[in-house]
Amino acid sequence: MQSFLIAVLPSKARAFFFWAGIVAVQCPPLANAATPRPMRVTYLSNSVTMAPLWMAKETGAIAKEGLDVEILSMTASVAVPALLAGELDAIQMSAAPVLNAALRGHDLVFVCGLLNTMIWNFYGRPGIASAEALRGKIVGTDRPGTPGAYATQVSLKKIGLGLKDVQLFPIGGSAFVIAALNATNGAWLARMSGSGATCFAIYENTVEAGRAAEKLRRDHPGWWVHAGTLS
Repeated sequence: MQSFLIAVLPSKARAFFFWAGIVAVQCPPLANAATPRPMRVTYLSNSVTMAPLWMAKETGAIAKEGLDVEILSMTASVAVPALLAGELDAIQMSAAPVLNAALRGHDLVFVCGLLNTMIWNFYGRPGIASAEALRGKIVGTDRPGTPGAYATQVSLKKIGLGLKDVQLFPIGGSAFVIAALNATNGAWLARMSGSGATCFAIYENTVEAGRAAEKLRRDHPGWWVHAGTLS
């Protein structure tokens, strides 16, 4: 049975960034340690850049090293407070939430980086062929203080524009888009793409994919939506 794909880019023009790393919190040793529990490590999204962590768990690579590790998935807004509260031991995420927590006086340690460059793409609608044509237009971004917001600023700077030259439109992250895809009728699976630039869902046929695409266009007119076949 052939499946069909609907891809969603949640913006009119958006940059994307993945600079994943491992973050831990410095804690003094406990005088009266509780019953030992597995080491708790979380990742933030089902993307290729986050894959090494959960692949190591699923393939048994972590167990082969004699480690007892519980792998969790949650958003940064939940993960960072959990790390600071001692409920998590480490997080795989980008640097922006770490910097925000450090600026507030929290003692987080950035252990290592898995990528050494920004791998963002900046997309525009047909007809926007230059940076100047983007001036005054709406640019989709994420909430202030997030990797998406920072990458939008860097991307605009690289093409000779500033934040005041465009209309920034915070639209939320991939979790919001995936939830919208899962809410459509007939969605078998909704995930973020490997590069993180799009989110997608798989449907049984073109009719269901097309109906889902029309619903998303009505509910989110600022999104780029496309339905097509898997090849």
